[in-house]
Amino acid sequence: MASNDSFFWDGYLHWARVLEKSDPDVNGARPDGSMSDLYEPVFVRIPIGTTTLDLLEQTLQGLEDYYTKSDTHPANFATQLEFFSATDILSFLADWRFDPNELLIGFEHAIEYFKKHTKLKMPEFFAYRPVAYMQGQHKAALYEVLDIGVPAFVRTTKKAFSISTKPFLPAPVVTAIIDNDIGFLNRRFRKSDGESTRFAAIWLQARETKSSYPTTAYQDIHIGDILQSEDIETRIKTYRHDERRAYEELNARLHQRPNFKLAPPIESHGTMAADLAFGHDDYADPDADPALLDDVPIFGVQLPPEAATDTSGTTSENYIVQAVRWICFQARQSFANVPVVINISYGVLAGQKDGEKFIEAQIAKEVELADQLYGQSVSVVFAYGNGKNTRQLATLDIDKNSFKTLEWRVPPNNPSPSFVEIRTIANDTVMDISDKLRISLVDPNGVTVAQGPAKTGTETAWPDIDPSTDDVTSARLYNVPRRAFWPGLLKMVNPAYSMLAIAPTTSTKHHLNLAKPGIWTLKLENTDTTADMSLVLQIQRGDTAPGLRSGGRQSRFEGPLVPVLDHDLASVTVQTPLTNDGTNSAFSNARYVDASGQDLIYAVGADRLVFGHQVPAPYSAQGADWTGKSTPDTTQIVDKLFTFGRLTTGTYSGTKARLSGTSAAAALQSRALMLAKIQTSTPPP
Repeated sequence: MASNDSFFWDGYLHWARVLEKSDPDVNGARPDGSMSDLYEPVFVRIPIGTTTLDLLEQTLQGLEDYYTKSDTHPANFATQLEFFSATDILSFLADWRFDPNELLIGFEHAIEYFKKHTKLKMPEFFAYRPVAYMQGQHKAALYEVLDIGVPAFVRTTKKAFSISTKPFLPAPVVTAIIDNDIGFLNRRFRKSDGESTRFAAIWLQARETKSSYPTTAYQDIHIGDILQSEDIETRIKTYRHDERRAYEELNARLHQRPNFKLAPPIESHGTMAADLAFGHDDYADPDADPALLDDVPIFGVQLPPEAATDTSGTTSENYIVQAVRWICFQARQSFANVPVVINISYGVLAGQKDGEKFIEAQIAKEVELADQLYGQSVSVVFAYGNGKNTRQLATLDIDKNSFKTLEWRVPPNNPSPSFVEIRTIANDTVMDISDKLRISLVDPNGVTVAQGPAKTGTETAWPDIDPSTDDVTSARLYNVPRRAFWPGLLKMVNPAYSMLAIAPTTSTKHHLNLAKPGIWTLKLENTDTTADMSLVLQIQRGDTAPGLRSGGRQSRFEGPLVPVLDHDLASVTVQTPLTNDGTNSAFSNARYVDASGQDLIYAVGADRLVFGHQVPAPYSAQGADWTGKSTPDTTQIVDKLFTFGRLTTGTYSGTKARLSGTSAAAALQSRALMLAKIQTSTPPP
């Protein structure tokens, strides 16, 4: 019997949960016969209310003791939880799980804010809770959920996970890369002596595991493993001629799915982007002095492989936010007020694109907190997107009391679901979806499989989902409610929108209802008898990183590519109702301007050099009037007339590859920022 109280944050996370629960590689029994537990990351704000600075500092001290003193590791936090319970503050945390870094960062922000602004700042951090199936499980008086990430089956481990920082070190600039498959043993990231690594630390993220201790009920969440510079240098010496084996042994320990236990491919996106951004520059400049970068440390965060293979891009979001928070924390602990440059060559196509999507807003907030609370300048560089001419965005103007149709081609042999977001646009602004819109989805056989009005309620239930089984049909309409948050420094408004999801068209290991491949028809009816309606429809996609074989295939809207002249060059473009306006990444629209007027968040487009003229690359996305950044903040030359991409290293030392796209452009912009900060830095005494 279906439940009328079934609750899901959005269609992406519902489907992520369905696929996770149906995967035998991750949801099986433990050696003791018990089953793994399904948890979801939630970014929460804790309204402590009348709590004083003394209480916050006492909490932070307890956390620091818990994380840094292994002999009292379990006991300290157990005592702290007793204190929480006795004062009826945060007592619910005893039932939750945490990444140690996250809890520490959240309370540190709150304390520093209080000290500088004489106003209590509510702690905010990622925590993990059992998946919420009902609305009542989602809301609580003692916390507010700002965002939810992709759920994961959590397995138990005995490994301790503690904060590790070093004394302040001299550096002209701190660099950081967030990406997949980062070849951190590669010689391109070593100092001029050829042996010492420039990586200060690398966080190898993996799907979550718990760390359990017999003396307390409290359990940590481990998101992979962190290697410090000395750990990396030990591996450089141990696996001098066999880097592949080093990665394979790490992956075998970190990951549960068999295909992720292998060594990374020869061409890996993370290695190529890191090299273009922060590696040696001898490919572009043979006379470059390799010692120039010896004192420039790198922090790396390697995203879980599930994030790289997810064609919707959804899996990466909470991991990227956690990565930015960790990088800022580690940099200010080890390098004081040294400027930081973070490269994020990841993105997704569909979204509200006004800077207030959670990942955009929260990263902008971390940049602002670093600047205002710690005097730390953090520049974040995003790729603007490669969505031009992918036929995954359309705009429709629908007259009152009329309808329009659009054809959506869903490919065969696709083990991933396909998604389209439907949003209302008015006055060049994304608005709440109109409840006068009626949506129908017809499968290739002519059968209407999903239909209903858009809804704008504060929360939405889908009564045809059974929370005990998560049974899903081949297609589903989700109405995602409006959510608005105003937590001090962060403004975040997510307008209501409707989403259609089509099931995979082939099965891997799951046994779900499959969708029929072919052309599906969307019928969009404006039932308003007095006003016209403007819609934008976006198929969700995340760029597939080079070297990966995810198996995912991208759906698209039906429509021809027609020849045009673009900057006097022969090219192609889409025809209405399809459009390239608004194809920029949904991660790339936030801004933060420091006191000097410098924008610290960059979205970078790719250019092509043709007969001495710099023109946009044929894939580089275009913004729109309704997007936060209607044009890239800057561009970099990536391609030439007959060559595409920039020469860079492959994953392993001594290999070469080429990286194109706005990923390469973002990396080149990160290098430019790094070199500029080296030139203006004050040499250490």
